[in-house]
Amino acid sequence: MRIVKLNLEHLQNEEWYTYQTFLIKLIKKTNSLIAALAALLILLEKNGVDAVTALEIIRKSKLSEPIAEADALRKQLIKGLNSHVAAFLHNANPDKQRAAKNLKIVINHYKSISKASQDQQSGMIINFIKELDENHTADMATIGLEERKEQLKTTNEEFIALLDQRTAEIGSKTTLRMPDIRREGNRIIRHIFSQIEILLLSTPDDTELIQFANELNAENRRVKGNLHRKGKNKKDTSENSETETEATLNK
Repeated sequence: MRIVKLNLEHLQNEEWYTYQTFLIKLIKKTNSLIAALAALLILLEKNGVDAVTALEIIRKSKLSEPIAEADALRKQLIKGLNSHVAAFLHNANPDKQRAAKNLKIVINHYKSISKASQDQQSGMIINFIKELDENHTADMATIGLEERKEQLKTTNEEFIALLDQRTAEIGSKTTLRMPDIRREGNRIIRHIFSQIEILLLSTPDDTELIQFANELNAENRRVKGNLHRKGKNKKDTSENSETETEATLNK
């Protein structure tokens, strides 16, 4: 039996902490694992305490809501920009159609922005806008995309500035940072999974261990399913928006 793989990096902070808490409780109720994973369990519990501290500071920060709003707005602006370009892909004007196709190539190159972490999104948007400014000013002018591009640039800069402010605020209260805590927690969890798989191979008839693995795999599949649905919903929303906009603008 193998452990179902789970990309913990794709979870939101609260989701990640909930999963970590689930794993700790599951290990603690499995007698054959308490001793085998004792050292790792201590590390994971310490990591969980650090996560609670960091999350509480984030929750109390007055900047958390503006950050969430700026993040949501830049996602909305990306969809709007993509829809605007898509609306000209079959335009009767060959120059506009050509410009849209050139811009669509760039959009396709950066299509994974919505699936990236917040920090990764910031960097990807910067590179996306840089490429548009350096290589596609004429294409943007042809279909009137400059204003949408500038709105995205401004919102992304505002998001980064707000995030930096909150990081400084948190830094004045604690040295704990959620990205660092998650990286360390993920390292411990991956080590735990590795040890469990070794135990499953060495003691394949341990019914308690098999029960543990079945429960863990069920949770991993549930979490993966939620992540898949979130990604699919984002994709469906974007595609529907593009289709509706294209139909309206090309009438």
